[in-house]
Amino acid sequence: MPFHVLINVDMTIEALGPGLKKLIPQISLGDSFHEHFTLGRPHHLTTDARGFEQICERLLLVESKHSDLQMRGAFWKLQSQTQFLFVASPLMNKAEDMDRLGLVMTDFAPNDPIPDFLFAIRARDVTLKEIRHSISRQQLLTRELDHRVKNTLSAILTLVSLTSSEATDIDDFANRFEGRVQAMSLAHELLATAGWQRVKLESLIHTVLGGHMQAKSGGLSADGPDASIGPRQAGPLSMSIHELGMNAFKYGAWSTPSGMIEVHWKLDQDNLYMTWRESGGPPITTDPVHGVGLGLVIGFIQHELHGIVKLDFKETGLEAEIQVPLAT
Repeated sequence: MPFHVLINVDMTIEALGPGLKKLIPQISLGDSFHEHFTLGRPHHLTTDARGFEQICERLLLVESKHSDLQMRGAFWKLQSQTQFLFVASPLMNKAEDMDRLGLVMTDFAPNDPIPDFLFAIRARDVTLKEIRHSISRQQLLTRELDHRVKNTLSAILTLVSLTSSEATDIDDFANRFEGRVQAMSLAHELLATAGWQRVKLESLIHTVLGGHMQAKSGGLSADGPDASIGPRQAGPLSMSIHELGMNAFKYGAWSTPSGMIEVHWKLDQDNLYMTWRESGGPPITTDPVHGVGLGLVIGFIQHELHGIVKLDFKETGLEAEIQVPLAT
């Protein structure tokens, strides 16, 4: 047994395990047990054989006076009635303690639970600092979730009000409102899949506009350099793209079978530049009145993302120039 001490009734050390010999080289056989070890509270005042008999078979802490070694174990009265055997394992909270104490795997007995405890159950080496950090992070995530839910509910209530103001009947309201909530849901799903990190701009465009394309066999070309946007940009940008798609579906390029929408983007160190260009739809002869949908596009880009949007209603179709700061 690597971590054991055999003690005579006069409290002298009769034998010592190899693990303890390695960790406490100052010990010599015949030394007093109390010269090298201290019992943990509440048994720290136990000094003689009579006291040891009273604490036998109890799980207790024994500390070395020469190092920071701590052992958890129990004393046993041998059949000879003249000796006590203390059998223990070193008390460690993390795998790094093995290096700190100068221990290796071979210092433990084959059936000692400590190696399994350290390298299986506590393989991630969880420390008190990490636990506190985990609790702090959990609280931060809870606050962030609460913030996101409140913002989402507020956005939905705003959409209800805006959609009701432009809807012609209950069916029209249901269709418009469902589409807008679906756009929010798709952006949320993309972010959740990405672990609430950055999402690919191309994936966002195809995901948000997919419903319009299925409902009307329109064409879509989306190309640009590899670009991703952050979680705070994804929601407003997806809503803007949805409103542009809805406008194209009702009045623009996708209102005819031959209509085409081209979306191109580029970026520099600070900004994302996106162009929306429609063709093949009904010719535009007059400057259309901006409804709720295009008003949302302007609101999301300028106020939510602190960007710039320019809408140009050319005779061949709508062209939109969008600039969004990457650091939003």
